[in-house]
Amino acid sequence: MEGATRMTLMRIRPKADLIYGASGTRKTSNIGLIALYVWQKYHKRTRMITLDGGGFDPLLSLVEEGIIIPWVLIGRNKLTTNVIDLAVQGYWPKEPDDPSSPLVSPTSATWEDIGFYAIEGLTSMGDSFIRILKRDKASLSQDPSYTYSEEAVEVDGKKRVISYSGGNMTYFGFAQDQLYDFVMKTHVLPCEKVLWTALEGKGEEEGSRAPVYGPAIVGRKSTGKATQWFGNSVHIEQLISEKYDDKTKQTEVIESPIMYTRTHAGKDKIPFPCKTRAPFQLADKVPVTFDPPNMAALYRKLDELNEEAIREVKKVSVSGTSGIISSISVNVNVPAVVPQAGANGGANTDAGLSVAPTAPDQIKVELPVVSALSSVSAVSAAHTFIPPRILVKKPA
Repeated sequence: MEGATRMTLMRIRPKADLIYGASGTRKTSNIGLIALYVWQKYHKRTRMITLDGGGFDPLLSLVEEGIIIPWVLIGRNKLTTNVIDLAVQGYWPKEPDDPSSPLVSPTSATWEDIGFYAIEGLTSMGDSFIRILKRDKASLSQDPSYTYSEEAVEVDGKKRVISYSGGNMTYFGFAQDQLYDFVMKTHVLPCEKVLWTALEGKGEEEGSRAPVYGPAIVGRKSTGKATQWFGNSVHIEQLISEKYDDKTKQTEVIESPIMYTRTHAGKDKIPFPCKTRAPFQLADKVPVTFDPPNMAALYRKLDELNEEAIREVKKVSVSGTSGIISSISVNVNVPAVVPQAGANGGANTDAGLSVAPTAPDQIKVELPVVSALSSVSAVSAAHTFIPPRILVKKPA
């Protein structure tokens, strides 16, 4: 039961990652690399939501084998914000290839089968919101707040209406708010990995209005801060070189994509924000670049660093408890007398000791119930605390 609880706590941690870059920089191909990584490590399949018009031809082999299950949202008869909302929460059509298929709720069995959730892409989703609002001629009230509802969506055989509320804003503000909200919902999907893709765009920092690159979404002010919505955020830069052919008298343009894990800047000195969530002790061991781009390789490196960090912490934990105070052997519920107070004037409560003072110069400590002749060590506190000498009164 303890193991199951720990597993649940680990799996609901924020996990949505981002990979952004110009068109043709292998973002879709990286979904395939991660799908294989998840299949090999967890033996679980991938669900991929796509709002991009570029298609998923690079992934057809994995789709044919059933490792990736795609849902082309732009193929719906009438795409609505409600459908997108439910899609990012794990709802899925009974028949993904049917443009009017009703949706089905995810269950625990869903996540026993699905280990990776991929969303293509953040840029297209924001653009879709604007198109939907324009198509429906939605009127967003100029009052301090508003509620916007769409037609019902069929889920589990029943009609469901979802409403969205917000403050006084334009269509762009609405789209930005929903993008943020939808990303947050994917953070807690009970699967192993979640990845969003986005095109790159140029925006400005809020406040300073300094130019900054980032994932392209509706509204310039959100471009620079959108990477803050994610855990790992990486950028693929398309490096361009030229090669002149003397025979054909033609110049060949060579494109070489490279993936950055840390913030970097091009010739114009404008930064592309990036970050990785590596163990703090070993963060400097994360490669700055992956050439060619390979998000699965980054995940494997982070797995390796996390395992190394755990080993190091265990070593520190073991060595840190030895040599501070000599261990003492006591019988169950044997009272101990501590002849002095803690360094801050209070009693020492380290190592789970229950303190009940009986006199200003004497404190009686009741040790927790343990097996007979077990070893109990009192560990010093983080501040400048001098551990007291513990005297054990043997039973008469």
